Amino acid sequence: MRSVPYILLSVVLLFVISGCAAVAPPQQGAMQIDREHAELAREVQRLRDSVLVLEGWLREQQQITEELRQTIVAQNVTSLGDKAAIIPSSPLQEAPGSATPATGSPTDIYLRAFANYASGRFDQAAQGFETFLRLFPGSEQAGNARYWLGECYYALERYPQAIDAFRIVAEQDPQGSKTPDALLKMASALEQIQQPEEAGRTLRLLQERYPGSSAARASMEQR
Repeated sequence: MRSVPYILLSVVLLFVISGCAAVAPPQQGAMQIDREHAELAREVQRLRDSVLVLEGWLREQQQITEELRQTIVAQNVTSLGDKAAIIPSSPLQEAPGSATPATGSPTDIYLRAFANYASGRFDQAAQGFETFLRLFPGSEQAGNARYWLGECYYALERYPQAIDAFRIVAEQDPQGSKTPDALLKMASALEQIQQPEEAGRTLRLLQERYPGSSAARASMEQR
């Protein structure tokens, strides 16, 4: 016959084993919840990036609509620096290797480049924006073109070039509508090349200079 201590020890062991079995699932559940939260955070960030792109696209469409309206009104304007300019009928020289022909008005070239960007053809879009900036550096759309060029470089993982493009946007047009978004994306590109301190300084600059912008709000949610 088993002794009382043996029976008590068996009971204690049963309680310990039961307790461990009861504790394990919550631990595993917590790990699963953490993984789900991390995945949700990544999905939220992807959605935020998509919203920024859509906001930029809507602004572009409004500007393009206004350009076309002014072009109709001012068809005799020939200044290349004027956004309503009409380019002479002789075709412009196409950039070597460019998938975006350098023909037509500044608006035509800009629209073709932006259409390539919106369709995910980032190489062709980059070439188109580069062509636009080379031919029409004084255009009122130059700042926006450089911003989207930076977005193309970022999508192509050419981060140093993206940083340079976004920096020029911020330096040359500090009051431009694209500047807050340029600083936000510049910080992200700096993170990609392992420069977190510089990325942090860029985000602080964004928050100090453009506190009411959607880019500043997004940056505070990310940090």
